[in-house]
Amino acid sequence: MPVNKCPKKSEPLWKDWDRKALKNGMRHQVFAVNGDHYVGEWKDNLKHGQKSMRSVPAFIFIFIFLVATVFSDDPSVSPGKGTQVWKKSGAIYEGDWKFGKRDGYGTFSRPDPETGKYRREYSGWWKGDKKSGYGIQFFGPKDYYEGEWCGNQRCGWGRMYYSNGQIYEGQWRNDKPEGEGMLRLMPNDLLAHPCEQLGLLRPSKIVLPASLAQHPCFPVLSQENGNRYEGSWERGMKNGHGRFFHLDHGQLFEGFWVDDVAKCGTMIDFGRDEAPEPTQFPIPKVEIEDPDGVLREAIAALMNSKKEED
Repeated sequence: MPVNKCPKKSEPLWKDWDRKALKNGMRHQVFAVNGDHYVGEWKDNLKHGQKSMRSVPAFIFIFIFLVATVFSDDPSVSPGKGTQVWKKSGAIYEGDWKFGKRDGYGTFSRPDPETGKYRREYSGWWKGDKKSGYGIQFFGPKDYYEGEWCGNQRCGWGRMYYSNGQIYEGQWRNDKPEGEGMLRLMPNDLLAHPCEQLGLLRPSKIVLPASLAQHPCFPVLSQENGNRYEGSWERGMKNGHGRFFHLDHGQLFEGFWVDDVAKCGTMIDFGRDEAPEPTQFPIPKVEIEDPDGVLREAIAALMNSKKEED
């Protein structure tokens, strides 16, 4: 009985060329079938090392360098650097490589769709082909972030500059502000100078004005008239200790809140002389023997009543 043998699986010829190439050191240029090309250093057939390079994540190469390979004898050229270009997007990476991945310091740029000139998008440290460590990311002409990265996400301490003049500096997690930080606001002309707001940032469903729509995590609620709240939130409402700045009237309330309602606290004049619509009369000073103690007792009573309701 005749026996049919399964034909051996044959690999593309370029794979055999790749194994025989044994790319190590500086190579002049490697082209991919999709038009991408890489210039730089190699180790064990992988892009590897540190230096300025433009590179592409091309996995299928036509090894023209088998015919024309240039090795660098320049001692100033450190091993493992090169440049990779993506033909489809026109993006360029110049920097360090390790085992075929972006690793070390490098710059990633894209062509501007309007001018056609290259615009730097990220400049900083990489690890395992991802942004890791300190780096600067440009989101637009005036919007950029400088700080720590982890796995292509803003993570750790960093500063974000916005085109409207606002600046956030503080902690980040999963590419969003989370932890302690400060937001400097410039929302409208009612504020003679930028406000500085410092507090604990917690994720919450807060409805913010359009200028702050990209910040769903801030414990600061700013209104169009310049008034603002900073403090604790729960279920998207003001709950716990907080401060409300009535900047239009020049007053400040500080106390305890329950479901968006101020339950107990103190109201004082705050910048009344500079307020656009100050109250007719200033708040008189109320003298009591122990104002702080009274406030503590009131807050404790509210907390106990809230626990009983729950």
